[in-house]
Amino acid sequence: MKQWRVMFHKEWLEMWRSYKLIWMPITFVFLGISQPVTSYYLPDILKNFGELPEGSVIEIPVPSAADVLASTLSGQFAQVGMLILVLASMGLIASERSSGIASIILVKPVSYWSYVTAKWTGALCLTWLSYGLGYLAAWYYTTYLFGTLPLEHAVQAFFLYGLWLSFITTVTTALSTCLKNTSAVAAVSLMTVVALAASTSMLPEWLGWSPARHMNHSVMLLTEGQIGDQFVWSLLVTGLLLIGFMVAAVLVFRKKELH
Repeated sequence: MKQWRVMFHKEWLEMWRSYKLIWMPITFVFLGISQPVTSYYLPDILKNFGELPEGSVIEIPVPSAADVLASTLSGQFAQVGMLILVLASMGLIASERSSGIASIILVKPVSYWSYVTAKWTGALCLTWLSYGLGYLAAWYYTTYLFGTLPLEHAVQAFFLYGLWLSFITTVTTALSTCLKNTSAVAAVSLMTVVALAASTSMLPEWLGWSPARHMNHSVMLLTEGQIGDQFVWSLLVTGLLLIGFMVAAVLVFRKKELH
């Protein structure tokens, strides 16, 4: 356990030195603020910069607070946020493998399990920190500009959507143990996550267990006040996949390093 804590502290220090602890939370806060602010000032933006014919009247229905916060999750965080997480995690292990640093560390004796899981835990902590600050900013500006929404639903939606972001981070970390090229890690991770999200959206009845369903569950909770079907299955499968990916990553990483 002491060995794991040392590795985790090292990972946290590396994130500070690489400025991930600064630019990732700032980026998520910006994403969280942009959706409610843009939605609120959209009529003025169209009026001043839309190049509409003179005398045009712009009538855009004012969205509810729940709709705005749901749009932040399904829009800003689902697109730009996903890309940020992949880019931040793609070199987590791959870069140290290609540079030879991983071999030097593992010679000490540091177990493969401690090395991989400490990095994974650090990445998850950074993911939740950045996402949490971004979500808090989105919630604050949404309630300030559009009115209040049930706090219980907002908190539950936060944790549900966080499971999907945790899955993205886990997939990228696992692939980073298998591939040395960081560009390949990013490409395969994005294709995997996008394909899963797209197929889940097109086949909701067949893929109700998919981790990508947590996006729908969080949005439905905000807009309709209830969770979608097969929630228990998606929760169970997500937990098993998170553990399974990391166990497989450690085993594959150990085999590659020993050979």
